[in-house]
Amino acid sequence: MADEDYCTPTRRVTRSMTDNLQMKTGSVVCEEVKLSALLKATKICEDQRENKKQEEIKRKEELEAFTKLISSEPPRNKSSPGANKSPSRTEEIVDAGSKQRRILEELEEERLRQVEEAVAERVDQFRANSLAIRTRLELSSKQREKERFQIEDELKEEMNKIDAVERHRTSLVLQLQTTKNAEQEKKIEKIIEDASKMEMKRKEELKAKRELLEKIVANQLKFREIYQELSDCLRSFPYKEDLMSDGTLLQDVAGIKNLTSMMETLSKQCRVGEVSNLDLTTSESLVQNLSAGYSSVKAKLEVIRESKEQNAAPGEVQAKTEPEEVVATPPAETPTTLNDAPASPEPAQAQPPGDSSEVPPGLDGFISKANFLELRRFQTSFEQHLNLLQGLEEDQSMKKFRFQLQKSVNTPLNAISAVSASHLKDKLQRLQAVLRGNPVEVGGVTVSASAHPQGVAFCTYLLAERIVEQGEQIVSSKPESAFAIASVALTLWSEFPVFGDMLMAYFYTKCPFLVPYYPPRASNTSDKSYYVSLGYNYDDEGKIEPQDKYLKRMTGTAYLFFAILTSKLPRECSHQPPQTLSIVWKWLSSLLNLDPRPDISATLLLTCLEVTGNAMCATYMKQFHKLVVVIVNSYFPLIQQVSPEINSGPISRLELFLSKTARGFVFPPPNGALPANFW
Repeated sequence: MADEDYCTPTRRVTRSMTDNLQMKTGSVVCEEVKLSALLKATKICEDQRENKKQEEIKRKEELEAFTKLISSEPPRNKSSPGANKSPSRTEEIVDAGSKQRRILEELEEERLRQVEEAVAERVDQFRANSLAIRTRLELSSKQREKERFQIEDELKEEMNKIDAVERHRTSLVLQLQTTKNAEQEKKIEKIIEDASKMEMKRKEELKAKRELLEKIVANQLKFREIYQELSDCLRSFPYKEDLMSDGTLLQDVAGIKNLTSMMETLSKQCRVGEVSNLDLTTSESLVQNLSAGYSSVKAKLEVIRESKEQNAAPGEVQAKTEPEEVVATPPAETPTTLNDAPASPEPAQAQPPGDSSEVPPGLDGFISKANFLELRRFQTSFEQHLNLLQGLEEDQSMKKFRFQLQKSVNTPLNAISAVSASHLKDKLQRLQAVLRGNPVEVGGVTVSASAHPQGVAFCTYLLAERIVEQGEQIVSSKPESAFAIASVALTLWSEFPVFGDMLMAYFYTKCPFLVPYYPPRASNTSDKSYYVSLGYNYDDEGKIEPQDKYLKRMTGTAYLFFAILTSKLPRECSHQPPQTLSIVWKWLSSLLNLDPRPDISATLLLTCLEVTGNAMCATYMKQFHKLVVVIVNSYFPLIQQVSPEINSGPISRLELFLSKTARGFVFPPPNGALPANFW
């Protein structure tokens, strides 16, 4: 702005001189226009004068013709008396006409003379004016030329001044810009330095906060573990009628409930992310207090047990009456009670062994015998299948072949959707061709799994693994997508039993609760090994995933698992379908015969009822109704007892579902289920 003001006076003088030149030039142009107009007017007058002369000549000719006509005499009548004595009437008329004509000619000549004089005078005036105007134009042109040269000289002088000022201004601007750039660079360097310090400080704060959260989460998990042990201890205590009579024991239990409420509040605060060292201290204190309370309760239970045993009659066997178990197959009679088998306080191992036909004592209450044997069978088949693939996976020369097989499996699997029956059938046929060892085209290249002895086995394992991963990655966020995948998986299972075994084995590996099996924790097992056996994931920094994300993954896996068990084969499929609904019944009955666990039991039970409730109700009718009654009246209260957070999401959702559907025995079809006549 300052530079523009500095140059303004010079520009203003230049603009004024230019305007004067334009005004003078404009006046000269006006004079030329006037002269041109006068010349045109003179020409017009001369043309009019010429026209009038022509008209006068024409009028004279007409008058002469008329006179000749009148003057011509008709033949005289010789018999007419007195003809020679007086002039005829015709001669009189001719004389009068001649006089009138002479008068008119004189008048016309006078008028023409006056017009010619006026025109001549006007023309002379125009010529005088034109001459004056031409003289003035010549003088103005010379003056204008002189003024133009003068103005050009002044303009050149002013432009030289402006150039000098502009050069000076440019040098000043460059100096100022250099100074500003130096100052700006210093400011930027300072800002970057401050930002780096702030970022480093923020990272340190985040790191400290993360460490606090990890420690608090570890304390919460330890708190949950102690609480679970306490719950198992109370449930397995055989003298429950004596618990209510012990006032100090009830006080301890009430104190433990207060501790759970405090831990629940702390958990909510951790979800928000607002934690401090005080929260860590509080969590450690809660764990210590719960541990002390558990020790106190355990000691008082031992005192009650010893007192009862001492007061027992000689030879009397002190044992707990076992309620009737819920049967594991679709029954003819209705199960009405639960199995209260106590959990072992010191489990033998975290995974079921593979070399025994009986359930090890340390796994009682964590898995049933039938499920243990079935799980062992699947694990054995799974391990044998993996051993079979070692030759292909370790051969580096077959790396490209393995990649092509992976594409032949992943490409149709990722494109599965219920957009139409023809689309779904096309993807099924592509996967069937892969598992049959037929040639398939992938990315313009034809590949056949049967080209290698382990090629089909590799594709079978890979397809089972990818389908189970669809539950974690896709179905967990979009449950309705499970049924198209499930229908394809069930059809492949009916044609390829080995694929079905790999699929179930991988489901049980990802989510052991689908057996159902609650992996126990051995005394020498690390936290990470134990939680990995439960299905938890750890990130690269060794941090365990949040509980809500874990439950979401388990829900997606279970949703796909139960969707497969309730799907129907295509009408064109001629293979015998697996007995999938019996697996659902077996899972429900086995789950009810085990003690529930916090969060996961409620989550999987709700998923099972949402997906399979409609099909189970249509197949088993009254028997399934009775099983639901057991869930509502007996099993759900147990879930509430073992949950530290009574108002947690899984319990609230399960309670809402049971109140709306199970109590009225109305199970609607799940969202996204394929129609019976879809394909």
